[in-house]
Amino acid sequence: MLSKPCTVRSSRISSQNSAVELLAKFIPACGAVLARDPPGTGCRHDVAKYPSDDPARFNAITQLARGLVKRALSLKMTNDLGKIRLASNSLNEAINLYREALGLCGERHPRRPDTLTHLADALMHFFECNCEDRNIEILEEAIELNEEALSLQPVDHTHRG
Repeated sequence: MLSKPCTVRSSRISSQNSAVELLAKFIPACGAVLARDPPGTGCRHDVAKYPSDDPARFNAITQLARGLVKRALSLKMTNDLGKIRLASNSLNEAINLYREALGLCGERHPRRPDTLTHLADALMHFFECNCEDRNIEILEEAIELNEEALSLQPVDHTHRG
């Protein structure tokens, strides 16, 4: 077990090389087992340290999920099948995290619409990544989630425009 939580934060990472350099600096503080965390997201330890009933778990989960999606988007743009599979795995993990986050926030939670949208986006990216097994039900679910998110926003909200 780690003696302290990982608190690596970066406001902007300009390139993949600088991200790797930044991560390499802080991995010893986080523990080598956390080397697979996307840069700038916080460690998986941040998620694991919160019990399911702790409100802070929602933030830790969504932050890690966003990082996994960003990593997947950068990986899926290659022609390297190994990187595309890693992107698919990252998206699958992000989708599971977003589903957990939705389970933690009720129907009236202020961040529910955004979480629904993020889950829908992750599902669409997952569909694009899996060219060998494109299941139309994934897109159908993404559309339904976006429709639900839209229905939760006030008529004059900027996301409805």
